[in-house]
Amino acid sequence: MAIISVSQADADGVWKSYTNTNYIYNIAVSGDNIWCGTSGGVVHWNMSDEIYECFTVDDGLPSDFINRIGIDAKGEIWAHCDVFGIWIFDGLSWQKRFNDITSFKSMAIDRDGITWIANRFYGVYSYDGITVAHYTTEDGLIDKAVISLIVDSNNVKWFGTKKGVSRLDGQIWTSFTSENGLAGDTVYSIAEDMNGVIWFATNQGVSIYNGNDWKTYTTEDGFPPGASITYIVVDNDNIKWFGTSYTGLLRYDDTSFTTYSMENSDIPDNEILDLSVDRNGVLWLSLEQEFYRSGHGLTGFDGTLWKNYRTDGPVHNIARGVTVDQNNVKWFLTNGGISGFDGTSWTQYTDEDYLSVWLNEVDVVTDRDNVRWSGSNNGVRSFDGTTLILYTTDNGLVSNRVFDVAVDYNNVKWFCTDHGISSFDGKKWITYDESNGFVDENIISVTVDTYNMKWFATHIGLWRYNDNEWTLFTSENSGLRFNQISNIVADMNNHIWIALYIGYGLQSFDGSVWKTYTEKDGYLGWQILSMAVDHNNVKWFGTYNGGVISYDDGIKTFLEISNEEPENVKLLNSYPNPFNSSTTIEFVLPHESIVNLAVYDILGQKVRDLIRQPMQTGFHSVLWDGKNKNGNDVSTGVYFYVLQTDNTSIQSKGLYVK
Repeated sequence: MAIISVSQADADGVWKSYTNTNYIYNIAVSGDNIWCGTSGGVVHWNMSDEIYECFTVDDGLPSDFINRIGIDAKGEIWAHCDVFGIWIFDGLSWQKRFNDITSFKSMAIDRDGITWIANRFYGVYSYDGITVAHYTTEDGLIDKAVISLIVDSNNVKWFGTKKGVSRLDGQIWTSFTSENGLAGDTVYSIAEDMNGVIWFATNQGVSIYNGNDWKTYTTEDGFPPGASITYIVVDNDNIKWFGTSYTGLLRYDDTSFTTYSMENSDIPDNEILDLSVDRNGVLWLSLEQEFYRSGHGLTGFDGTLWKNYRTDGPVHNIARGVTVDQNNVKWFLTNGGISGFDGTSWTQYTDEDYLSVWLNEVDVVTDRDNVRWSGSNNGVRSFDGTTLILYTTDNGLVSNRVFDVAVDYNNVKWFCTDHGISSFDGKKWITYDESNGFVDENIISVTVDTYNMKWFATHIGLWRYNDNEWTLFTSENSGLRFNQISNIVADMNNHIWIALYIGYGLQSFDGSVWKTYTEKDGYLGWQILSMAVDHNNVKWFGTYNGGVISYDDGIKTFLEISNEEPENVKLLNSYPNPFNSSTTIEFVLPHESIVNLAVYDILGQKVRDLIRQPMQTGFHSVLWDGKNKNGNDVSTGVYFYVLQTDNTSIQSKGLYVK
């Protein structure tokens, strides 16, 4: 990747931002060396020698998605992937050192040079350069879900968990909970002040421990009621600063609490994600992200004045974190890269090919006009072979962070984003929200079936859209096992294949029957990252660490994928079936026709006419509320739905249960 310098002046000088167009998830600083874990590998800058390098799978990493980065006592670089564990770079090559350490939360180094690793699922690990030790509840740790970690000035290790805090003094474990000192059992952050007092941020407030006694701060001490503390930092004057979820910034000088919020100060937001204090005593904050829309940028506070920096300087308004290096340079992790500020000047570096390369977050799809479409963290791009066009929220896209793209049979483009769904027919953009029947935020994946129905994978279930109405399938109203879906694809038989989140497996849905696949069926149970259907209707599944799985169900396709209108009238399966209040009956017309849809009982007697009217070509759905022509509820039993058109009569059935 080429790096060029782009300087932009403001009242404070010039910003400097470093980016490889990927998300920056974590940062570690050692001298003039900046190391970042990103969605595109490990990025390293040597500021004194002006050296830039990026490490990816081509250089020995197991994945380009690095969500944690750290530096141990020997100066070796630790890169963590949730599934592949920890890999270490010794200056020459990357090597896997820990086969079983996944879900790395944080790390700290003690006086003896031993590295301690907090794992959010499996306890604590230590590494002395040769041997790995693993500590769990069997050893004295109060809970395996470790979410915070420090080594104090006496070389004592403290581990915050969801069930309390554990202390390791040499070989002796001691645990504390809300029953014997802590304000609350979930410990989000731990810090040590200049007097050796340990501070704990919990889900129920703040507690301190001086080695002998506990104290919890309450409203009687001036602690704000309802404040949820997420982060603690101690400045050079031993003043304690607390970031909160909704209350703003708290300051404690060992005498009284002061609250800085949007209501009484110039702080831009009350939700604080990260805090750091520089050598001049200036407090630096990264704030709430506004669901990735715009963010509030970076904020500095010197105890008197607030200064907010937005995209007139930093590379992106959404700052995930902040840290200060040995030279008092502030480093900010943003959604657009890394920004550094030395108190006087900022400078910006960017990729000179940024707008002319395809980002790899979303696969490219081709529409009927042979135009290629691709989504990214920065909008949607189209390329017709000559012209590259970037579409963003300025053009009508609901959000610039696009997870998936699909093209339907009417050549309409559909975009899944972190803030809803957008469609584009080449002229008009449409956003789908509560006003037109869709209620959701994070849309993970989209597929279009052979009836031109759109299916969307989300965190609250499976959505279907037939160009008229939305239907939501969940674990509460259908056979879906789990509402969090990671990927979907439609095969040639109109079966929807659904990859669920880790531990819940794979399902298919034919419009009526839900099927779950387990190891007995040959499904290996790995987490599925991608899915595809080949021309023989064989399903292919790309997994995290289980390789590639294929599945041929042996069912011949009854409808080939085609851009033409359907040739035959089709009466689809009703849903739900069985039902006890109402059911939806769906059908497809190959051409305009007069339609009669009626319900009959098992004796052949007509129960009710649902439709008697001319209808257009395409997909249609009708709701039957389980009532007869007189408006009374029908009896429990089997009922037949008979669809008649100009030249066709077909039927299906459903079971009504009171």
